[in-house]
Amino acid sequence: MRMIGIGLLGFLLAGIALLLSTMNILEKGQRYVREITLGPQLVFEHHTPAVAADSHKAKLARTNSDHPVLLSGFPAYQSVAFTMPVDARPTSGYLQIDATSQVLDGVEGVLRISIQNTRQGEMLLRPGEAGRSLQIPLSPTDLAGPKLVVSFSLQGTGPQRQCGPDDGFAAVVEIETTSAVYLTLNTPLQTVRDRVRAWGDMLRIAWPSWLKEEEQLRRLVLATQLKRRGLVSVFQANAPDLALNTTNLREVLQTVATQSQPADSFGLLAQSGANAGVKRFHHKAVWRERYDLRGAVAQPLPKQLALNMRLGHLMRANHWSLSVTLNGRLVFRDWSGYYLRRCS
Repeated sequence: MRMIGIGLLGFLLAGIALLLSTMNILEKGQRYVREITLGPQLVFEHHTPAVAADSHKAKLARTNSDHPVLLSGFPAYQSVAFTMPVDARPTSGYLQIDATSQVLDGVEGVLRISIQNTRQGEMLLRPGEAGRSLQIPLSPTDLAGPKLVVSFSLQGTGPQRQCGPDDGFAAVVEIETTSAVYLTLNTPLQTVRDRVRAWGDMLRIAWPSWLKEEEQLRRLVLATQLKRRGLVSVFQANAPDLALNTTNLREVLQTVATQSQPADSFGLLAQSGANAGVKRFHHKAVWRERYDLRGAVAQPLPKQLALNMRLGHLMRANHWSLSVTLNGRLVFRDWSGYYLRRCS
């Protein structure tokens, strides 16, 4: 009887294993648990080259990672940038976006993601608070450039309500700091500039407990000099071998000091970033351009704003109202028609 029982138990276990393999229950269960804890993940596939056996992995953080990226109301625009390594060359990779949305009932909206001004992915907004994750494989053209610019556009319509304090804020989307670019490289990140670029142009300075006082003073002075040139520093006590030492900081300072901009340089506000392309909106919209005066030593001070806008036709003899402010102070206002051109 014991042998018969053991045989029946063996047949039962084999049947359960066959059932799990055919129905793929384990994989479905893992996917269900992952979606509950991290939210469903969307993957926008396209052809990517095969990964070589001797490849190396790297994770790139976005620049200005200490600044939150929020999109509120319809429409809303934001952008982030990732600096690509220049010594180690990427062979493949993908962009992962982690987003948290807060959406009111009755909202019909979508979060659109563009890479280098080309739409690559979209995510429908769900009512309530939810976290979503998207993966977008990068093309060889995306990998070839020195910088990867990712733009976000929040489009949709809110519930039809009377004007109130919630008018225009029916949806809020935050791009989490865990969003990153994952690359496969032909060589590991070895050079100082590649490591700094992978950290989002942020300097991770080694600060172990055994560091002598005079060496601490040297690194503090170098960090202060680099901060004046627009590079943010963080001091890292753990894993000091992966952070920058005094020699590395001097190398970065020398590289930054040799970089200069021509005195007659100018910036185009609508060529790239969050302000690029045609904008469609209802009632009103706000565009902001931030200019860091604490940048490099050769950073030129802006002297003139050249405004050139073409506005659409309004019904019922209405007119556009355009206001330009600088540091919160009104510098220009116009109620004219459909074409504006002004330099001030």
